[in-house]
Amino acid sequence: MARDLSDVLHYFMPELSTSAKAGRATPPTSRLSSRSTTVLPILALPISDQDVVRTAFAWNLGVEISRLGGRSSIVAPPADNGSSLWPETADSSVGTEILYAEGNDLQSLHRKATDAAVARASDAEGGGIILVRVPPIWLRHPLSSNALLRWVLLLTSPDPREMLETFGLARLLHSLRDDTEVGVTFHGVKEASAAETAFEHLDQTARKRAGLALSNYGALLDDLEVYRAIAAHRAVSLVRPQSPAALALRDVATMLLNRAKAAENA
Repeated sequence: MARDLSDVLHYFMPELSTSAKAGRATPPTSRLSSRSTTVLPILALPISDQDVVRTAFAWNLGVEISRLGGRSSIVAPPADNGSSLWPETADSSVGTEILYAEGNDLQSLHRKATDAAVARASDAEGGGIILVRVPPIWLRHPLSSNALLRWVLLLTSPDPREMLETFGLARLLHSLRDDTEVGVTFHGVKEASAAETAFEHLDQTARKRAGLALSNYGALLDDLEVYRAIAAHRAVSLVRPQSPAALALRDVATMLLNRAKAAENA
């Protein structure tokens, strides 16, 4: 993780630099392991223990994957069981589930995710994804396993300091596993164009400073609708199906599901 803000801040705030303009990000070539029909892809999402908003985004993405005809399950650390971090899933229409690992480490998360990836694949004709909440602090444990880090999605906002943290996390992931595929989805934006500009700066930084090309998985619009859905303990698409937030969630879920299907056929 970068510790000197001035070291990379000019990449996120162009007015502080006269450097060349950022190039258009190009998603990396297919590096996910192609799977047989008995395993669903696993997507790790580094989200801290107190981050209710990003957790809600992850849950809503799982719901949207199911609504698009795919299978999805969410795997979380055991401490999440019984907490208010995850929204209620009693409504059967959400189509996803939350499973809890048995241990507080990456290996336990990976075992639970792998079990789910096998169990859910048998009736996943429309594809699917196993989403895993990974506490970022676990990535720094010396005994951490990198088996879970083949495909990772980072949720961030265009705030320069958050982007700096995201860059540091992407670089850490790349150091743990050099073939990791790191995707980025922005939130906290009103328009997709703002997310596109932010992604270009972040991707340029990752390429220049870490030799890592990022994948662009779009933007989640209108955080306010997500906050309202959290309060209602329901998925955004069930509360406001035609809202910008719901439509954006569907777009991101579609990109993720298409990426997972492409990996199957690679």
